[in-house]
Amino acid sequence: MTRILARVTVFVFALSMSIGAFAASKSQEVTLLHDAQVNGKTLPAGDYTVKCDTTGSTAQVKFVKNGKEIASATGQVKQLANAPDRNQVITQDGNGGSTISEIDFSNTKTGVTFDSGMSMSSAGQ
Repeated sequence: MTRILARVTVFVFALSMSIGAFAASKSQEVTLLHDAQVNGKTLPAGDYTVKCDTTGSTAQVKFVKNGKEIASATGQVKQLANAPDRNQVITQDGNGGSTISEIDFSNTKTGVTFDSGMSMSSAGQ
């Protein structure tokens, strides 16, 4: 009986660890030095809390200011070669404004991309 209980315990532990590997949530602070768009919504320059919920290779990102969600977007999780010291917001210019194409999170080798293709420039930290 104890052998079965030990096996069930190990199975439940392994299952909970594997679910944690595919579903993660993080919240970090970013500063936009210039107005930028994400998912068609303009974010004025300023400080934001970025809440990122990941499931597998997909990320749901919310930009929050003063406790209110300003914009949200779905992106793809990206593995970085090196972990940046600070949060980085990467933008691409076009149509008279900047669009957020990527966010790289500090002290992790994880980022989220919103669009691929065009050349990119750094817009904030």
